Parts: sequence; structure tokens; C-alpha cells
Amino acid sequence: MTEQAQEPSGLTAETLERYRQAAALDREGMNARRRVVMLLANDPATRLEAELIYERLSHITPNDFALAIERADNLARLNDSVKAILLYRRAFEINPESEVALSGYLREIAKIGATSVAIEQTAKLLEGKPENLAARLQLAELLRDEGHFKDALNQYFLAKRLSPRNAIALRGAAEAWLAQGYVAYAEEAFDELVKQSNQPISRDDRARLLIAENRLSAALKLLLANSSHPADKRELNAFLTLADLQYGLNDLTGARMTLNQLLALIPVGESPDKRIAALERLARVSYKLNDPTATRAACERLLSLEENNTIALLGLQIIKEPDSSSSIKIRTPVDSASESSEEARARRRAAFDRATGEAALFWNKPEVAKTYLQRAAAILTRSPRISLTLAATFQALNDLDAASAAYASVDAKGGRNLRALFGQAAVEVKRGNNAAALALYRFVLRLDATNLHALAGEAAAIERDGNFGEAAALYAELLKRAPEVAEFREGLVKGLAELGRSGYATASAGSSPAVLFASGDKLRVQVSGKLRFDGEAEINYAGYMSLPFLTRTLNAVCLDTAQLQNEIAKFSRLPINSSDVKISIVKYGRAPLSVAGAVYIPNIFYVRKKLNLRQSLMLASGTTQNAGNIVYVVRNVGGILCRAEESLAAAPKRVETYFQINEKSDGTVNNQTAMSDNFAGAPVLQAGDLVFVPDREAVFIYGAVARPQIVKARSGLTLLELVRTAGGTLDKAKRGQVKLIRLQRQGATSQKFAVNLDDIEQNRLGDVILLPGDMVEIPFSDTSSANASLARILRQAASGAMPFLRTNNASGAVKAAAMQ
Repeated sequence: MTEQAQEPSGLTAETLERYRQAAALDREGMNARRRVVMLLANDPATRLEAELIYERLSHITPNDFALAIERADNLARLNDSVKAILLYRRAFEINPESEVALSGYLREIAKIGATSVAIEQTAKLLEGKPENLAARLQLAELLRDEGHFKDALNQYFLAKRLSPRNAIALRGAAEAWLAQGYVAYAEEAFDELVKQSNQPISRDDRARLLIAENRLSAALKLLLANSSHPADKRELNAFLTLADLQYGLNDLTGARMTLNQLLALIPVGESPDKRIAALERLARVSYKLNDPTATRAACERLLSLEENNTIALLGLQIIKEPDSSSSIKIRTPVDSASESSEEARARRRAAFDRATGEAALFWNKPEVAKTYLQRAAAILTRSPRISLTLAATFQALNDLDAASAAYASVDAKGGRNLRALFGQAAVEVKRGNNAAALALYRFVLRLDATNLHALAGEAAAIERDGNFGEAAALYAELLKRAPEVAEFREGLVKGLAELGRSGYATASAGSSPAVLFASGDKLRVQVSGKLRFDGEAEINYAGYMSLPFLTRTLNAVCLDTAQLQNEIAKFSRLPINSSDVKISIVKYGRAPLSVAGAVYIPNIFYVRKKLNLRQSLMLASGTTQNAGNIVYVVRNVGGILCRAEESLAAAPKRVETYFQINEKSDGTVNNQTAMSDNFAGAPVLQAGDLVFVPDREAVFIYGAVARPQIVKARSGLTLLELVRTAGGTLDKAKRGQVKLIRLQRQGATSQKFAVNLDDIEQNRLGDVILLPGDMVEIPFSDTSSANASLARILRQAASGAMPFLRTNNASGAVKAAAMQ
């Protein structure tokens, strides 16, 4: 319910009568009638009369955005959600940049439980009008609100293609990544929002990124800095985040002060959603401070703003019976007359049950939340949001089996959600199943290789296993990124103490085997010798596989072929050698084909047949305007690596180079090879391959340098400067035979130049000015291949920016299906 500014006491009736008279005298004028209707809408007793006037005014000015919002707000206060939804949607179509219209639409949709219906209707609308930006954004927000984050991201990316600077699309993508726990991708998305808006990142956004990585002290320090400055009126969200953080750290007095400060900063009649959110938190803080009077006052203020606010209704019940959970009940709101069908009433009841369950969890009443959420889940069967909330409820009740099942269902309904994986890992830790928890943390790192939370979980699991050396190495690495986190320092000290070492300044996690097997992979295992076996096995969600002749299940994730052969031989019921075991991959569990770089939707795709290069680019919606005229194919990249540091040791060595020419209007391209004269047509791509399209401004340096990398070209960049940027050459570099590969602008050809670095450094030869697209290869003096260095930097560039989206999006735009 929207809070309106009040007229001065004693003047409302007189002012209203004067405006009525003015409106009667000037029937064609709009100003007097607009003022009359606003005054009528301000009084609960006359809101119905206001709606009649709003309806007439809407016929006169159907495209008036402000009028549509005012009328929608009034309908929402009258509890006519169906008409309010239509008006908010109309307002959003008039102005697709309006967060007010969008938030009102989503609020009323949720109130009547029609999210799934709205998703289907909007997706159907987009099939005929794919350029409809307002509908695209609505679909994205609906999907995100329901927990279908992967599908929402697809819609945000498509919306950004329609309007690259649209703030709702840019922020929505960032929020979707953050909601799943993909901190690195969320940070990049926020950076894009900042770049497009030309404003610095807000304190709230920066703090939430820190909180997502459990860097609570850093987030608290950031939020407390200058929190009383008047400019913070523009950052009201930061106060809510600070209050939540203080509550979580049990600083209840601080949280109450923060919330009261926020309420004082919100002008009367503005930001009603922020006022409601602040009052909800204030009620909870007051209850925990054992102040029932303040709790009741906050709840009553909430109900004056939103008469069916479930947190307030539940709070009043809890105050009345604080020690009784079973008797806490809330009456379901009366069904709207426009929702006469049983299906609509069931949806409305389910929406109310879900809101009540979430409110109960907000009040830390999981036993109450369980009842309402299970009832809602029976109706809203496809909602990842309910599954995640139910999982947290079961976990709070210590029902580990139910929590595990609920977390697993989140993945089935909404794609890989890191928060669900973290929850599952926490369940396994409680169960004492450290191996399963470790596998889950490593699985998260395959999805987001730099995730601080997952690295910390992995370090703790390794420490519990007694591998203090590796745990200490990980804690040392974590301290470089988050020096303020005491737990990391304690873990490092403990690990070093167990090893009997001191003065240990740096640690390296050591090299790990190349990743070959991953969760979901289906393997064919053939055994010869004394034991004859030929069958298939699948690596399960937690990374384990079983075979009928083994004495135990094997943790197969992140092992290469030789290691898994040794494990099978070690735990076989009959004695066999590892050489008797042959393993091959029948089906990759994760997507076998990655497309990254300057394409519209960088993605990982699971397809059921081999594709050529043109088809792979079509899957990613084609190349962007910033794409260069070259395409790289890195063979046999495979799945995401277990840890980021493994990328240097495990990167593949084979890279193929193709030119992209004659780009067509439909986004398809013709490709010809520059490196192989007998190549005819685009190559056939295999499972595990990476297709990478560099930006047209990219410059490459690879081979025998300290830090092979891709950099963005700038005016006047020279060869010597680029080498210094890459950390200089290695001892085994052929400095006299540096290769400069320059692409020709007109056609699929390139030129190679031999350059002597020593001659340039000693001024015997002028430095070379580099151009966008140039490739600098520093050969090795031994047998090492510079091509492997190129493969590594392509692999790192792709993994650093790849949004791991599923292709089964709710709008029906399943690109991979078209290729099957």
C-alpha cells in the first residue's frame, strides 16, 4: 500500500470542496480534477469515488504515465489487484525505465499468486513481439522474483541488446548473479551498470558483494563510513543492508539506531517500500530486544501502510503468544470478486501462505514457516524460491534429509544455484560427511573459480581431513584477498602449527592433476584380466560413482583418467591392475561446448550432436559489433577447473585460428582458415571445445613471458611496452625471433614479422607501434610450445567472463534444442 502525503490538519475538507467547485466550473481543465482525485485517494472513505474519476480521466489522457501510476496505486489500496496490475503494466509500457511501475506490477502479481501465469502470458507475447522491451524486462523480473535466475539472465541479456543502457536490465542482471551467489559475475555486472550510468558504485552494492563473500567486517566498515551524511538520502538501501548486518552480528542497539535514522531520512509520502522494509526490521529488532510495546507500535504502523502485511500480522500474533508456535495462525485475506475461479483463489491462498512462511522465517519461527511453506509448495510446484526457503526452514529445524532434498530440487527447477550448493554443503558438514561437503565446494569452484566462500569451505574441509599443509596454503591465499577475516588467519596459524612450521609468509597450493571428470559425467568402464566387466557409470551430484565390483563408492570428480583407473584397481573386490581398466566418457555432465568473448550471450551449451563453427556462434546469438574478424577454437578444454590456480598447469595446448568474414544480417558468419590451406568449411566441434571471439581492440602477447595476457589496444602502444606489461621475457625466450602476427583488415589473411627485442632495447632498431588485433609470440628456446601459452590465456579470458547459463529458459527460447 502506498503512503500518501497528508494535507494540513483541518484543511482537507475545505480544500477538497474548493477543488470540487473549480472542477465543476472548468469541465475541460485537468488540473483541478487531478487535485480533487488525489485528495479523494488520500482518504480511505473516498477512494472508491477517486477511482470513478480516475477512470474518466484515463479516457481523456490514456498515455499519461503519472495518471496511470496514481490510479494503479489507488486500485492497489482498494485491494483490486487485477485492475492495478493492468494499470502498472500500462505505465511500464509507457516508460520502460520506471522502477516504480515495475515494482508495483510485481507486488500485485505476487499478492494474487499469479506469477506463473504472468510468466507464461508474457513469454507468449514476446513470441510475436520480441522487440517489446517492457515485456522483456517484465519477464526477466518475474523470473528472477520466482528464482528462475538462469532464465532471467537470458532475458536481461536480450533486453540489453534492445536497450544497452537500460538501468533495469543492467541492475537486474547484477542482482540475479548476486542472488545465486556468483560474486565475481555480479561484480562485473555492477561494473557495467556503473559504466553505463556514469556514477560510482553505491555503498550498498559494494557492501552486499562483500557480505556475499562473508567479508562481514569489511562490509560493516564500509557501511558505517559517513552513514549520517545527508547525501545518504540517495542510498536508502545502504541503511537496510547495514541494519541487517548489525542484526546478524547481534548488534541490536546499533540496528535499531540505523533503522530509526532511515525512517527519519525518508520524506513523508516518498519511498513507501523502503519505509515498510524499515518498519518490518524495526519490529523484529524490538522483539529481540524484549520490547513488546515498540514491537506492537512498529507492526501497527506497518498495517496502516499495508493492511495485509504478513510480517506485521504474524508479529502481533507472536507478541500475544510468544511461547506458542502451534497456535499462531493468520487469516487468509478475502478473495477479490474479480478472482472468482477456484484456480485463482488457490493461487491467492498459496501466495499468502508463501508470504506467511517467509515472514515466519524472518521472525525465526521455522516450525511455523514449515506449515505454510509446505502448503504453498503443493500449489506452486515449480518455484525454486519456495524450495530454497523450505530448505533453509528444514535446516533450521535440523531435519537434514528434508533439507538435502529441498536443496537438490532447487537445482532441478532453476539451474545451478550456488546458495543451494552451499546449503547442501552445510548439511553434509552437519552430517559429518566431509568428503561430500568437499566435493560440493569444489563443484562450486568449477562454476565460479574465484568464489571466496567456496574456497573457505574447501579449506575448512581439507583441514578437517587433516591435510594441514594444503589447508594452510589455501588460507594463505584467502588472506591475500581478505586480510581482515580472522578465520582465515586462524586457519593458517593452526595449519602451520600442525606442520611445526613458523615464519611461513606465503604458501602455494601446489599443482593438481588436470580435470577430466565432473559431476554428471557418464563413463564407460571396461575391465580385462581376472575381472571381466563392460558397463556404464554416472558421477552423481556430490561427485561420487559406484561400480558393482567395487568395495566402496569413489570420489571421481576432478580426477584424470590415470587417477581414476588407479582408484578402481585399488578398491576392486578382485585384484586387478590399473592397466586392466579402460575409461571413456559417454556423455559430458556439464556443457560440452563453450562460446565466449565478443558474442551477445556468452554461454556453455549442451547439444546432442556435433556442431560447426557457424552453428556455435549462432547458439550465442552471433558476434557483437565489437568483435574482431578472427575466431579461436581451443580444443579439449573440458569442464571448469577445480581451482583457479590449476588453469596454468592444465590448459590445453591446441589452438586453431579462423577468420570471420562476410557477416550476414542474421548473425551467421562464413569462416575460412588462415593457418591451414586444406581447410574447407567450418570445423566440427567436439565435446569440451572452447570457441573464443576476441574484441576487435584486443592485443595478444603469449609464449616465453612472465604473464601471457590479452590487453586492450591504446593509441601509441609499442611492442616493448607490451612486453614489460607482461612481466618481461623468461630466461628461455628467443628474444631475437619474436613473431608479430598482424591481421589484414580486408580479407582472411595475416602477415608475420620477425622482430629482435635486443635490437629495440639497445636502440639499434625503432620500437614497433602495435595495432588492434596484433599478436605477439615470444618463442621458447627449448621444445616448449608457445601455442600452449595462447591456449591458457584464451581459457582464462573465457572462464573469467563466462556467465554459466542454462538454455532451458522459461520463455521457450531454447536455442540448443534447435540444433538437436
